[in-house]
Amino acid sequence: MSNAAVSVLSIGDLILDVPGVARYFEPTRALFATGDMRVCQVEVAHTLRGQWSNPEPNSAPGADPANLAVLGALGFDVATLGGNHIFDQGAFGVRDTLDALHGLGVATAGAGMNYDEAKRPAVVEKKGLRLAVLEYNCVGPDLSWATPLKAGCAFLKVRTYYDMDRCGPGTAPSAVYAVADPASVRAMAEDVRRAKADADAVLCYFHAGRMCSSRILPYQREIAHAAIDAGADLVGCHHTHALLGVEVYRGRPVFHGLGHYVAVSDAFEPGSPIEAQHRFDPFGDAATRPYWQIDYRLPDPPIPYYVFDESSRHTMIARANITRRGVASASIIPAWIDGRGMPVPVTREHGGEAFMAFMKGLCEAGGLETALSWNDAGTEIIVL
Repeated sequence: MSNAAVSVLSIGDLILDVPGVARYFEPTRALFATGDMRVCQVEVAHTLRGQWSNPEPNSAPGADPANLAVLGALGFDVATLGGNHIFDQGAFGVRDTLDALHGLGVATAGAGMNYDEAKRPAVVEKKGLRLAVLEYNCVGPDLSWATPLKAGCAFLKVRTYYDMDRCGPGTAPSAVYAVADPASVRAMAEDVRRAKADADAVLCYFHAGRMCSSRILPYQREIAHAAIDAGADLVGCHHTHALLGVEVYRGRPVFHGLGHYVAVSDAFEPGSPIEAQHRFDPFGDAATRPYWQIDYRLPDPPIPYYVFDESSRHTMIARANITRRGVASASIIPAWIDGRGMPVPVTREHGGEAFMAFMKGLCEAGGLETALSWNDAGTEIIVL
């Protein structure tokens, strides 16, 4: 029986909308070769025949399936797909994305042509170990969810409730509650237990959190801990396009926000054929618009094809070394998205201290008592 460690590398959201997208991975290409298994999140449907299926203004166009070729070239083993955009281009979008990735030898988790397929774990064998990957969309929209007769994503239902417990009807609520549905949490935990019965390790990923916010909402820790209580060896989260804090729970790492890695799109360029969709706001009115907003500052000078805020430029590759006995160690490979939109690794001597201070601040803000330190080479931040 092998006790060899499998090095699992995880990155957050990928938006691969522009031609020649492989160039964005060049600064960190060599880092992916240091892992035995690679997992990423593909954010949008990749199809040339999609049908616009999500009326929300921020729904995403289909990207060219050819843009996914870089994932095969880099040796990615699993792409998770269970996010809020996977059904934006309907069933054709789901089908074509699955087919493109499978054709590249990349397994998928979190989406499928029906409910059972979406919930089925991707299973990868490395160094004699079987590793199962599960993923769930916690942010909606409901129309993205798979059913027994409909394509879509695996999901964990979360609902938001607003409470006003003081005088002043019509003002902003005094409290906002994001609550995970108990039946959904139980179903996810049962999926983890079932996967663990057939695999040596389970990696569980969630599309969760508040967009462009580095605040960890209470339900995020609840579901992460529930997954680990059920047997998951690692939890990783994406969707926020912002890093969040990291914690160690019961000896397993929880990366509450992996941020995004390569996120470039021409869909927001002036004159884009989908500009009308992004401006679609039939119910917008100052009388009903909430007054609170996220502090959102675009990079200055602008980064071509990059539409996210300045703080989102901190990113990471999460590493976990997993043996048959569990997680032996976990660390962060820090990176900074440069003026070309490319993630570039930083080290303790060259830009890494700013990242370390940023991550420590995120952990402190999230109430996470996580000890972070540099490895001897100053290239990775030790979590576990």
